[in-house]
Amino acid sequence: MLLFLLPIAAAQQLSFPTSPEDYEFFYPTAYFDHSGADWACGNTTYSGHRGSDFGGGSWAGMEAGRDVVAAVNGTVLVTHDGEFDECTTGDCPGGGGYGNYVKLQHADGRTSYYAHLKQGSVQVEEGQWVTCGEKMGEMGSSGYSTGPHLHFELRTADGDRVDPFSGECGPSESSWNDQGVYEALPGLVCADTPPCEPVGKIACGEEIFASNGDPGATDSHAFYGCSSFSWSGPEI
Repeated sequence: MLLFLLPIAAAQQLSFPTSPEDYEFFYPTAYFDHSGADWACGNTTYSGHRGSDFGGGSWAGMEAGRDVVAAVNGTVLVTHDGEFDECTTGDCPGGGGYGNYVKLQHADGRTSYYAHLKQGSVQVEEGQWVTCGEKMGEMGSSGYSTGPHLHFELRTADGDRVDPFSGECGPSESSWNDQGVYEALPGLVCADTPPCEPVGKIACGEEIFASNGDPGATDSHAFYGCSSFSWSGPEI
């Protein structure tokens, strides 16, 4: 029997979180705020905004249904549904301001939020494994929203909100597989999962012991990428 290690240290790059059928309908409406400027030093943002907003055709688009999909492979950590989805005031209750939303755990330790979704559209469950491009819900206007859009939020393993776009006034490296140009959409590019490499052999009846401090180990993890394994906590 071979033991495999999924190389999860490298950051996973993102695909724009919608389906090929609905991609043409989305457009950026508000980028992450960097002290009054967006990642390209423009003004497509507003004070204190800690995510990336994408419109999809306003109310007509919401009625038609605009897919929201996983931007990367991962495990669903949190889902919330059932909230009013026609908010226009920016302060409708529910979901801690996110309204109907999904929180996804990435293999690299980061998480992503897909917020303000349409009521009744969330179709994944907590603990479910999803692949990049898999539908999780639809665009709506629930929670702290003034009209239908997708609020996409990327967080570090420590929970800090970060801008996935790279530019003169933003991060030095982009989190998108294909960031695209300013005020256009990132590309629909789901990266291949890195191949698993064998790190050792174990025979029937043998045991392997390791700790979080060993090479290749992490403080937290969400899944293994090769086969079915049982585990009790953070480990290689």
